[in-house]
Amino acid sequence: MLLMNEELWKTHKIIKFYCSDSWEQIDTNIITQSTLNRFKELLIQSYELNKESILICDCNKGANPSITQALKIGAFMVSISEQINNGLLFTIMYAKSPDTYEWLEKILKMYTPIRPIYIISDKKDIKKMLVENNKNLDI
Repeated sequence: MLLMNEELWKTHKIIKFYCSDSWEQIDTNIITQSTLNRFKELLIQSYELNKESILICDCNKGANPSITQALKIGAFMVSISEQINNGLLFTIMYAKSPDTYEWLEKILKMYTPIRPIYIISDKKDIKKMLVENNKNLDI
């Protein structure tokens, strides 16, 4: 299932997605939808605060969703394109393994992002990108 960490939201407007180890649990759809709804709320807050947020998707934790689940997530993202456009600066997809990178490329062939998506394999590069885009960021 898709989960979210809001630890850096209050201070830096950074949202982090990650996955659990199983997408077959009975509550997967409910928790994933709840996570996506909360993401939409945070994007609206970003717009209202006039401060774009950054999404980091840690693709190294948990299991990748099935293509069916990924398409559902992609469909939701399309449905909130206005909120993404108004509240998100960019997305970082953190993927260390070649298999995950290949999986992400397949997803991005089906989903055309509204805001930039960067696939990054090194934490140092993530930190560098975050600092370059937020001079007040101290991480």
